Amino acid sequence: MPAIVELEHAAHLIHQALGPEAVATEAAASDAEPGRLFVRDAFTNPEYLHYALKGALAVMVCYILQHAVDWPGIRTCIITCLIVGLTSEGATIQKGTLRISGALVGAAMGFLAILLLIPGMESITSLSLLVAAGTAVATWVVVGSPRIAYAGVQIAFAFYVCVIQGFEPTWYFYTIRDRLVGILLGNTVITLVFYYMWPVQASAAMWTSLASALRAMAQLATVGSRSDDQTVVAREAQGLRLQAYRDFAAAQQSADEAAFELSAGGPEGLGVAALAARERLQRATADAQSVFLTQLAVAQQRPNVAPAELPDALISGVRRFDAVVAESLAAVADRAQRTQDRALPDLRTPLAAVTDVIKAEAATMASPELVAQIEARLALYRDLVPRIERLGVAELGQ
Repeated sequence: MPAIVELEHAAHLIHQALGPEAVATEAAASDAEPGRLFVRDAFTNPEYLHYALKGALAVMVCYILQHAVDWPGIRTCIITCLIVGLTSEGATIQKGTLRISGALVGAAMGFLAILLLIPGMESITSLSLLVAAGTAVATWVVVGSPRIAYAGVQIAFAFYVCVIQGFEPTWYFYTIRDRLVGILLGNTVITLVFYYMWPVQASAAMWTSLASALRAMAQLATVGSRSDDQTVVAREAQGLRLQAYRDFAAAQQSADEAAFELSAGGPEGLGVAALAARERLQRATADAQSVFLTQLAVAQQRPNVAPAELPDALISGVRRFDAVVAESLAAVADRAQRTQDRALPDLRTPLAAVTDVIKAEAATMASPELVAQIEARLALYRDLVPRIERLGVAELGQ
């Protein structure tokens, strides 16, 4: 029963937070972002240089090994390094696992096709039907979950390499062997390089992304009560909202990748540590998203007058409360990233102050509609405070 009540409350907040113009506003904000050839810190962030050096080293090792054993067929080891090498250790191992598992499935399909079906084929029609059947299996995997979609691509490649070796039926299996050996070699080399040289762990990146989302929410808390040009305020608020969306998505992706980390103390410790960290992140993310959703509802519940037309006492009280909310979210972000461990400020006192001011000023306002809007915003403030407090007592960080 409590879960149903919470779902109903979340659905109501979504309706308040987004409104009918949300999709158009979101698309317009995305289109308004200028395109860039390089990211902002392309020439100042050392992580990009580390990544380039690690990738180059892995490719050179595979190239030297291929020529040392004089085995041209395993050149897929070089391609594997280029494809599998991603931003973190967990992402690299996850991509490598999907690549080798898809190649194994595709190779098994091709092996069975060569062994059982191709000897009886006499026309291009039968070969086309065989290729279509293998493509159907690979496509079924590709259009499935994004977590395994890349394995479907590898199933198709491995299957095609096996059954389409020329313009006539073939019975050679060495292409399957060479491709699998090349992929295994490439996976091994790139994993070792990314593990020992400037390792970047997805388990740390997921908390960094969550902290970034919380800092965007902290800035969002104070944007709406500013007296600047409302067009500029709305544009800045939309940018912070999009940033929080991306950071939440990045945190979830890093949590999935962290399950493949090797840096958690061996296979046994890996499963326990990764599962515990992922569960903590899921709980913290759910709490943070509930706060974020309430913030969006607060932003939509803005009075239909300019801030300068509201009573000074009301504006000051709202700004003080928004500043405390921003400080609280920034403190939670520091705790998630383990940069500082400071206590959350008291939210109840500024909330009580805003409540008293609204009650005092409501009697002097001539517009009942404006009073209703301000009281609706106060109700959202009352809902926001316990959600931030619950987020503040959550276990955060690695």
